[in-house]
Amino acid sequence: MHSTQDLFDFALESIKNKTQTELNYIQKVLLWEVLNNPQKSYGKIAEEQNYSERYISHTIAPQLWEKLTSVWGEKIGKKNCYVQLSNRLAQKKQLYPSQLSPNQQRISCQLPGSPIPLESPFYIERSPIESKCYQEILKPGGLLRITSAKKMGKTSLAQRIINRAKQYNFPTVYISLNLVESQLFSSTAKFWRWFCANLTRQLKLESQLDDYWDEDMGSLVSCTAYVQDYILPAIDSPILLVLDDVNQLFSFPSLSHEFLALLRSWHEQTNYNVIWQNLRLVTVNSTDCYIALDVNKSPFTVGLCLSLPRFTAAQVEELARQYGVQLSSTELAELMSLLGGFPYLVNLALYHSVFDDIPLTELFSTATSETGIFSQHLHEQLNYLQNYPELETGFQQVLRAQAPVELEQVLAFKLKSLGLVDLNETTATVSCQLYQEYFSYATQLIIGH
Repeated sequence: MHSTQDLFDFALESIKNKTQTELNYIQKVLLWEVLNNPQKSYGKIAEEQNYSERYISHTIAPQLWEKLTSVWGEKIGKKNCYVQLSNRLAQKKQLYPSQLSPNQQRISCQLPGSPIPLESPFYIERSPIESKCYQEILKPGGLLRITSAKKMGKTSLAQRIINRAKQYNFPTVYISLNLVESQLFSSTAKFWRWFCANLTRQLKLESQLDDYWDEDMGSLVSCTAYVQDYILPAIDSPILLVLDDVNQLFSFPSLSHEFLALLRSWHEQTNYNVIWQNLRLVTVNSTDCYIALDVNKSPFTVGLCLSLPRFTAAQVEELARQYGVQLSSTELAELMSLLGGFPYLVNLALYHSVFDDIPLTELFSTATSETGIFSQHLHEQLNYLQNYPELETGFQQVLRAQAPVELEQVLAFKLKSLGLVDLNETTATVSCQLYQEYFSYATQLIIGH
């Protein structure tokens, strides 16, 4: 069975190749909705997208079905769209099987640790997370929050959300707060000007900051006015704004409160100010927010929140197949037990097994050694703990305990963001066997620090 994503991409590619044209935004939305849920009515789609039912059913739908029919010369409509595209895609795969051997696929693979390229076969979907993300950014005023530990694939997912938005012809803005100069965090006035300047540059607009900035009104009001009265009206379509590494703000309480309250206010304005419905927000952070926020001002209590889970055994098997590796049931069980399904660690193991021609059993036996393939990652984690004594102490409590340990909330969140612990409320357990074995061995190093 083909996924909605496969069928959608196949249709767009076929239309472009056959007609040298592309679907417009609302045609793409309609196609996606029909493929994803053929039972959904035109009326429901129109309501969700803030269009009239008559416009969708009498104008957009006929245009879409006519274009798809012209591509294959066979009548395609709402009722048979999914079946027709599935059959056509199956036929294409039979006629043009993949020309890449497993070895050739491996050559195109980069060392794990960076965001996975869009075209890479090594990106493993964690369904239905991707489809939920794509649906959320189609909603007027949509707000999507992605939260998980470091190296779980958040930025790779964010790039796919951006790519999907571009397919709908959305202008996109990607801002990583990991790249903000430290001096900007300490000056809220400078930060907000930098933020607006970044928006302006990425949207390829002429800067009009001085026309909208009013020191008497304050930075927050000036920023809101700039976005509402200049940025949004200047772009005649929805805009996707992705804010990555939002957790970088949490060490600066004053700026964090302002920033998060502003995002909340922008989202709430979609209820009564139509222009704000064109802003689709995505926030990405590697830990839960541990600063005190008024529940009515926090963006973390609204929108759609998704936490990236670790890989299942089936997803680890699929990743292994992309590397050309057929895991035995014993190897799969050991891999899951040792690495707990952490995407980065599993990728690292399979990468070195293939490229360095090392049997997985050998990798398992040297996993915690100072010369093993995980040594650099483990040293980085150890160094981070050594730089923060309160984290050292808290994690040592978890390592030694025979049962889940109750931790102070901020401490628990920070250890979770490192991927070192799993949390149930604020009780913590070590997240995988690799960390349990290595850090138990490294106890004397931590204590001797």
